[in-house]
Amino acid sequence: VKFNGVEADIITANENALAVLVPGGATTGTVTVTTADKTATGPQFTVTEPTVTQTYYITFKANGVKKVFESSNPGYQSCGQCACSYMPVLNDERNANVSVCNPDNDWITAADIQSWNGDKLLLSSTGFPAASFGFTENNEFYGTENVPDQTGSEVDVRSVVADGEEFGKKMFKVSGTFKCKVAKSGGAAVNVTEGSFVVRYSED
Repeated sequence: VKFNGVEADIITANENALAVLVPGGATTGTVTVTTADKTATGPQFTVTEPTVTQTYYITFKANGVKKVFESSNPGYQSCGQCACSYMPVLNDERNANVSVCNPDNDWITAADIQSWNGDKLLLSSTGFPAASFGFTENNEFYGTENVPDQTGSEVDVRSVVADGEEFGKKMFKVSGTFKCKVAKSGGAAVNVTEGSFVVRYSED
């Protein structure tokens, strides 16, 4: 299945129906379906910019292509000295995360998370707290750790508010904006711009 010539990932297929994911980079145009040596051309499909519809999300542009990762389930993952949030939760093929870490053996506390409010956190290993960003699509991971030069990159924390408890740990809804560079392992850098997030972090 192709959208104006760009191949799509097929989610399910049977004799009566197809479910596919509109591919990144697709543009408005005709849809074609090819099986064996036969191709059917459908009507014009209009590609629109994805929009956020859920309470918790990470959205950004990767080399100009808008991505939205969202869930009504806030989710989180405790990471020792790092506060992590993965969106959507428990999806290995497609997820995104903004993590903030302290130095080794200095675990994140509720006071740490609250202190980020209004801060600009660098995506750097030379100072703490240090932020990182990554996302997975089609089982391919792109992360800031694969681009050593993060000059001009930052996470700007705009708001930190209490968001209940899970397993006896205090939770916080954290929102902000970010920009950085990511890459696949050994791949070319991808510019991430217009990033924004509303995620959930836990003390550890």
